[in-house]
Amino acid sequence: MHVQTLERRVQILFDPVQYEQLAALAKRETRSVGSVVREAVSDRLERDRDRRMDAFRAFIASADEAPQGPMTVEQWQAQKDAPWETLPWADK
Repeated sequence: MHVQTLERRVQILFDPVQYEQLAALAKRETRSVGSVVREAVSDRLERDRDRRMDAFRAFIASADEAPQGPMTVEQWQAQKDAPWETLPWADK
């Protein structure tokens, strides 16, 4: 993770059990709770970006692979937000 200036503050409420688990994880890793939360957010955003890129690549590849022609924009929009395991090219 690279060093960057933090510019936005967000207030997040956790239930007591969840916060204790989060604080314990941060303590084990000698990090702040905020650092652990930022890492989790970054991981989630990266997975979302990767899933969208996979949908885009499938859209582009469908022009060559699909006998019925390329994937429509509507099909792509449905797939880009679908859970990974439901996508036709997902490893099952």
